[in-house]
Amino acid sequence: MTHLKGLILKVASRCNLNCSYCYMYNLGDETYRNQPKSMPDDVTEAIHKQVALYSQNHQLNKFEFIFHGGEPLLLSKKFYSNFIEKAIQILPPTVKPIYSLQTNGTLLDAKWCKFLGKKDIRLGISLDGNKSINDLHRLTHAGGSTFDATLRGIQNATSHKNPIGLLSVLTLKSNPVLLYKFYKSLNIKQLDFLWPHHTYDFPPPKNDNSTTPYADWWIELFKVWYEDEDDEKPNIRYLTQIIINILGLNTGFDMLGTATNDYLVIETDGSIETVDALKICGNGFTKEGLNIKTHSFEDALSAALVQLYHKAHQNLPEKCQQCSIVEICGGGFLPHRFSTKRRFDNPSVYCADIFKIIGYVQNRIIENLSAETLEAAELEAIRTEG
Repeated sequence: MTHLKGLILKVASRCNLNCSYCYMYNLGDETYRNQPKSMPDDVTEAIHKQVALYSQNHQLNKFEFIFHGGEPLLLSKKFYSNFIEKAIQILPPTVKPIYSLQTNGTLLDAKWCKFLGKKDIRLGISLDGNKSINDLHRLTHAGGSTFDATLRGIQNATSHKNPIGLLSVLTLKSNPVLLYKFYKSLNIKQLDFLWPHHTYDFPPPKNDNSTTPYADWWIELFKVWYEDEDDEKPNIRYLTQIIINILGLNTGFDMLGTATNDYLVIETDGSIETVDALKICGNGFTKEGLNIKTHSFEDALSAALVQLYHKAHQNLPEKCQQCSIVEICGGGFLPHRFSTKRRFDNPSVYCADIFKIIGYVQNRIIENLSAETLEAAELEAIRTEG
């Protein structure tokens, strides 16, 4: 049985930005148009009742609620106060709720920062880099810049001591070294980079200069980060997880490794779905006819797409199974393996890039380990070129 760790709650199905790469609105899925703009009370109450029942049945002592969208700050503070109050009333006292919120930061003023801090809601903020890089894709509906508003949000969070993580979508037009320095200047401690969402039906654009342009970008970022001796340097999740997996100390997350993926998405209308990025596979692709008001988590966890995502790093195509880095890579992110012809029976569209960056990191790590350690960990250099 799948062990559910938390929920990604699409509390708002609209956004005040119009990011060109957004899988919610701009990559073919139109289902948001038929959903409530915000999550109603009957849905939030059903969520709490289902979480309470599931927690009791599986003896959980904590459960994650990740407020997402759209843009979750389009909702009122009262929504979040009511949500947390319902959790106190309905969840068993043995279960600790953990809250976080992913925002574009443009509405994050001092009042929001104080409120989120008081409610112990952790913040993730989306920003792709400096103004010229960020505004390549992250624009208002009128086509205007969002950089200054997001930067103010970050500065407000920092000044009010809200712990934040920064989420960026990788763009090859950025300079990884300058980007790293820019984020350090903002005193960011937690960084996460997303690969642009592509499938075999919608492949990444070709690059005239390299067959592995994304790996080349990651390698430049890794160099400046790995060689930075500052004790206060930011953690870069993807790179840290590669290192952890290389050393056999952990099993990863949905982008890497062999771990199961143990989260569900709840839409504003109560629909229960698997990972939202699968919307890039087609209009209505994530819909399986499940709803929090009529179905249990056990029902949802046995659904085909949910199971597919849950075991995305175990049920792999033949090429992945034969690969020397399969336990580190895990086949990459499930949506990036999709094609209409073969469904998910493909390696990632970024396969060559992933192999190259993992090989480079492993070889750099090996340089600093003793022969005894290498033998005990069964590590050896990976050849990443032809």
